[in-house]
Amino acid sequence: MSRSLTTKTLLVLLATSGIYTGGFLLGRRTAETVETVPPVSQIESLPPEPASLNGMCSESPDKVAGVDFETYRQVWMMIRSQYFDSSSVSDSKLFYGSLAGMVAALDDPHSRFFDPTEAKQFEEAKSGKFCGIGAVLEDKQETLTIIRIMPGSPAERAGLKAGDQILTIDGQPTKDKKIDECVTKIRGAKKTKVKLLVNRPGLPQPQEFMITRDEVTIESVKWKMIERGGKHLAVIQIAEFQRNTDEQFDEAVAAIIKAKADGLVLDLRDNPGGYLHIAIDIAGEWIGSGVVVQQKYRDGTIEKSGVQHKARLAAMPTIVLLNKNSASASEVLTGALKDNDKIRIVGEKSYGKGCVQTGYDLPDGSYVKLTISLWLTPSGNMIHKVGIEPDVAVPLTEDDAKNERDPQLDKALELLAK
Repeated sequence: MSRSLTTKTLLVLLATSGIYTGGFLLGRRTAETVETVPPVSQIESLPPEPASLNGMCSESPDKVAGVDFETYRQVWMMIRSQYFDSSSVSDSKLFYGSLAGMVAALDDPHSRFFDPTEAKQFEEAKSGKFCGIGAVLEDKQETLTIIRIMPGSPAERAGLKAGDQILTIDGQPTKDKKIDECVTKIRGAKKTKVKLLVNRPGLPQPQEFMITRDEVTIESVKWKMIERGGKHLAVIQIAEFQRNTDEQFDEAVAAIIKAKADGLVLDLRDNPGGYLHIAIDIAGEWIGSGVVVQQKYRDGTIEKSGVQHKARLAAMPTIVLLNKNSASASEVLTGALKDNDKIRIVGEKSYGKGCVQTGYDLPDGSYVKLTISLWLTPSGNMIHKVGIEPDVAVPLTEDDAKNERDPQLDKALELLAK
């Protein structure tokens, strides 16, 4: 079976391990970016164009062996005619809930059904603008925990801090809830309010925070120049791979070349992923030409995706910063550079999301995100549930974060300045 993919026509998207919800990097339970963001598994984006369903199914659902769809109808009618609190359950809620349950039965945290409202929020999230509170969340030992507050965000104005544990959202417990459920509850329309019950380590009892949602904008690419050891070193941070990330990255590369940088730190920490074809394109700035990623499909087919680029950074000494929240497309980029002997890695082992999702738009505005393949590095290494190990391991402690120290960046700059 032939699947010819190029970086221009590739419809696949890699989601992080979490979901964007308007300002959150959420993951199930591991971060994505900005409560906006899934992943998405968490940030995830829709493919550049909707995938087609034509010819996808070879059999009608009512003819599936061992399945009697009359049972579904009977349960539906039973609920509609007998359930005590009939006013609390609409036909729409039952219908979309059953579809969500079908996808959830795959037991795959990266595959998900979005009802029309959730699909619209997801679409907004991948644009880099959304309404939420502006916090990066992670599931730490089954506890929804804030790991970063976005500057100027509603969360910062309300007094939330990194390390805060969210116990309830509008009175509903977060324990044992999927991350996307929490994300959906936290997100909402601008100027509406959400109430969070928060446990802050060191305080005698949980506190309530009433937060007014607002528009949050994620800057995909930031860069700066730093002097270290007599050298001019550039630092480029990619927060996630959005639709226009390659354009922003192109501008940053042009600027650091003009500034005659002696070395480069590529900061992919807390990057949950995003568009695969954007990560492939950016890898071309170092690789020039060659394989960037391989995909393995259900039938065993292995497909290679490559790039043809001007490789402006091929001779630039480069170090990549990773942490445990670096996932999906950020791991694709890192794996490609590592396999091509272009970079060293500093920080912590990455998340290990080596599966690929594609999205399907449905006629009623709902959306299905489905895992369709695993990805491998150019040399054939599989990182799913394994992650990418750093060449130089440098932990970042809570005390470092609290006191605004960054030993990982310091180590990268130290190595480049030698």
